[in-house]
Amino acid sequence: MTWPIMSNSCYENISDLSPTKIGLRAGYLAIIGFFGIVGNIFLLISLFLDKRIKSAINYLVINHTCLDLLQSGVRLPLYIVNIIMNSNGLGYELCTFHGFISGIYFIGTTYTLTAMAIFRYLVVCQSPAVKLAPRHAIYAIVLVWIIAIIMCLLPFWGLSHYDYNIIERSCLPTWNEGLANQINAVFESLIDFGLPLLTTFICYLKIYTVLRKIKTDLMRYRCESISANTCQYSSDRAKKRFTLTLSILFLNFLLCFTVWSIISFIVYPVTAGTACVPDDLHYFAISLLYLNSALNPLIFFARMRSLRMKFYFILETMTGRKQPETTLATSGTKRNNTIER
Repeated sequence: MTWPIMSNSCYENISDLSPTKIGLRAGYLAIIGFFGIVGNIFLLISLFLDKRIKSAINYLVINHTCLDLLQSGVRLPLYIVNIIMNSNGLGYELCTFHGFISGIYFIGTTYTLTAMAIFRYLVVCQSPAVKLAPRHAIYAIVLVWIIAIIMCLLPFWGLSHYDYNIIERSCLPTWNEGLANQINAVFESLIDFGLPLLTTFICYLKIYTVLRKIKTDLMRYRCESISANTCQYSSDRAKKRFTLTLSILFLNFLLCFTVWSIISFIVYPVTAGTACVPDDLHYFAISLLYLNSALNPLIFFARMRSLRMKFYFILETMTGRKQPETTLATSGTKRNNTIER
């Protein structure tokens, strides 16, 4: 959501940025974009190589990774063009497209994180009879995309419109004409962000309340093994670790979006667009949005050993050289596989 800040005298000198400063900004974003693209491609390949690819939650992780690729591979390069030009270098059509995919990414990511939290809540807190199949994840993904596309099409249907925002250096929906549009802005903010984020927070709060009460972590999880007790403990730890990984993913989203959200949803609306937010601070807030997509693969590779092993396998295939950590982990992997069978 943007507000009428283009007439704000605080931003009259934005066009006077030095070429050095523009180059540093564009270069920093290009580095973020490079690692975001490479990291998410490696994560996608690792997920497809994982034997548990058909689990419901993995489908949601794949969808989340695809959205991060959209952010790093499409949205960010278009934004860098505007950074280099220090104006709307995309033209009206491309700028409108940039605004559209920005909404797809934000709303799609928010609802995908919510779907992950709901799925974990059902697994941890509900009856053992609840079985989540891949089709349930597909239904959730389809619903996420329907919501995102409909909300992003509203500007084309006369509810707000995409307009170039000088401080954002991009096209975003603008609701500054009439009471009806401002009411619609509040409604969309609640639907797009408020409701899903609140739902996600409540789900993880309930999950960790349950985990705290159960000393053996997830007692409901049954493992088909002769050594049931040992396998139960190992599997429970793995499932708890995966739940923690998803909650870290959500926390990373909150941290990277906090500064920009405060500026866009609190500072500008409360001051009716008259607040003087330093351009460097606004750039920092926006760069965090893109940094989020580059950090997400690192979270999965750092937390999930199986994905990390697939990553090493990909590197071995590409370079033809044995990765040291793969060699060191071989014996441990065999022991773990013996326990988890």
